[in-house]
Amino acid sequence: MSIRDQMNPKREIFLNKYTNIADAFNRLRVSSPTILFDSQLQYNKRPEHWLDNESTSRTVTHLSSEASVQLGVNTAGLTTIRQTREYFRYQPGTSQLILLTFGGMNGQSGADKYVGYGDNLNGIFFKSDADGYYFVRRTNTSGSVIDTEVEQASWSFDKMNGNGPSRYNLDFSKVQILVVDMEWLGVGRVRCGFVVDGQIVYAHEFLQANVGTEVYMQSPNLPVRYAVAGTTGLSSTVTLKQICASVMSEGGREVPSGQLRTIGTESSLQSVTSATGAH
Repeated sequence: MSIRDQMNPKREIFLNKYTNIADAFNRLRVSSPTILFDSQLQYNKRPEHWLDNESTSRTVTHLSSEASVQLGVNTAGLTTIRQTREYFRYQPGTSQLILLTFGGMNGQSGADKYVGYGDNLNGIFFKSDADGYYFVRRTNTSGSVIDTEVEQASWSFDKMNGNGPSRYNLDFSKVQILVVDMEWLGVGRVRCGFVVDGQIVYAHEFLQANVGTEVYMQSPNLPVRYAVAGTTGLSSTVTLKQICASVMSEGGREVPSGQLRTIGTESSLQSVTSATGAH
């Protein structure tokens, strides 16, 4: 499918899986996104929206001068987690769009770092460790949690190493913007990438329709999560910065917070007097 550039009729813009002007369902991005969640951390850690597991060896520090929260861990086998209290409902037939900003995602010895949309059982994450960078699809459809990790050298669209179509060479020691869009429907597509210079650049996609034999995740209704895990070889505190987060439904609607219910009234009128004690 293509559209004509009105300023240059000879130029066609193709709506294919690589483009950033189409949503997860390959529809031209002209809809008004419905904000399901947004978070900024100017004043505090926003405990009304976020949970964490801070302890002696797991630090969660608000950086007021940076409007950020820094996660740290100094013990192998422990994981510091920041996760939204809310699980955000996916609306079938609409594109779920997630934008997350972070800093300090550079690979370090003795640490696994995660930024993404998910929990312990399901999710889509960007991960770093001492060996490199990965996009991760987590699922427990088999009854056990399985992380499918795709290393940077195998990213399907743009490896973001300076040699891909965008020519961007990302430095993950710098702050970055992660973008994920998904058409769940049980078997839809997930695209992952980054926003650079104001442009969405997709790096990798996960496909399931006509590929797998079951849904790719048990549930698309998931929280936002930042995590840093201490692994073998950890010798000092490693950190990850959480900045802003947004979850949107492209062309979706605001989801009611509960199920609407009604109750009938009696067909006969009840007399109310001072003697009945009713007011």
